[in-house]
Amino acid sequence: MNNTKSGSRSQQQLIRNLNKQIKKNPLPAAIILVESEFRPLPIRLFEYLFFLYCSIMGRGRILKLSLGLSQVQFRYWLEYYGYNKSFLQFVRLFENQKSNYYIVEWYINQNNFRDLLDLSKIYTGKKNMYYVKKLVEALEIIKITRSDNMSFLQGLSNKNIIDNWDTLISHSLKKADNIIIEKIEKGQDQLIKSRKELGATSWFVIECFELPENYFAVMLEEGHVINYVLLKYDQTNDEFFSIYESNINENDG
Repeated sequence: MNNTKSGSRSQQQLIRNLNKQIKKNPLPAAIILVESEFRPLPIRLFEYLFFLYCSIMGRGRILKLSLGLSQVQFRYWLEYYGYNKSFLQFVRLFENQKSNYYIVEWYINQNNFRDLLDLSKIYTGKKNMYYVKKLVEALEIIKITRSDNMSFLQGLSNKNIIDNWDTLISHSLKKADNIIIEKIEKGQDQLIKSRKELGATSWFVIECFELPENYFAVMLEEGHVINYVLLKYDQTNDEFFSIYESNINENDG
């Protein structure tokens, strides 16, 4: 595992991408962190070539090949995701972080384990204290990174949201879906406090990034005016709340 307590950049990005899943259960993500460290991308690429060779030659051992970020045996990939896939479709599954999370979660839940030592036996074939140590390190990295994920809120205000925009974007999980963008544009009269200029009638979303814990960093434009906004999405009530907005003063609204 990376020597720094907060993990490597790629580990932090994986944790951000799996933030919603980790909130429910961090253990599958910890296993992926450990296994992808043991099997970095160059080695996995070699494994995929061997996997292709075995599939062409009809070798029986293909079912027991450990594959993907999570190094789950191919027979379990087949059981969980089905048989009707091409080689490239399987490789995409093997490299997809969420696909790996769900198959690991499913796989370990098929077995009874009381602690990480029991889990090490499930995953490595025998009780392995070194594997337990790596899992503990991974869980600590997850804990620290998820705490750091919310640091973008510290010191943020209407006045400095533009200056901190790059920091906000660096915490993004992905670009927001079109459905989210449509909701923001349709609900803008209740969300956006800045007055429209020059007779403009609507704000248009230029960029929208999903942040941890259902925050969204949104750049809007009307005419030649740009507005930077931080929104919070309430999933229960399916509505947005404006947190900070660049084009208003602290005492406005």
